Amino acid sequence: MKVLEQFVRDGSIKRRVVDSRRTQIPPAMKRAYEDYPRYARERLHLRPSSLRVRMTEIALFLDVLRRRNLTSYDQIQPADITAFVSTRSHYTARTISRSVSDIRQFLRFLLMRRIIQKDLSAVLPKVRVPRDATIPSVWEVLTS
Repeated sequence: MKVLEQFVRDGSIKRRVVDSRRTQIPPAMKRAYEDYPRYARERLHLRPSSLRVRMTEIALFLDVLRRRNLTSYDQIQPADITAFVSTRSHYTARTISRSVSDIRQFLRFLLMRRIIQKDLSAVLPKVRVPRDATIPSVWEVLTS
């Protein structure tokens, strides 16, 4: 039932584990995607491991745009961004928060480079994850 519900909502069936090597980036979007790692290292001071995760999320975002028949960044509409976020709905709040933050930073990069004319980062929802959302692992389990 969940698979059918997802198909009705998103128009496709998503695997739990996504192989980022299977993502396809539209040719007109590749240049900015390839320029972003340098910017992220030099200006945002991202570690290599953080940058790898961010680039995977951005590649997934661009793949969703491709599946929605977008061929360039200037065609992105708020509904396209919402469609991407809805594909992440089966993840935890912390993962969604990181994913949304990664895409928000990439959209700001596109705006800064004047690749897009409108600040689309404001469309993304703010996902709040409380710091103390889980029980600390140092607590002992009390049995009665």
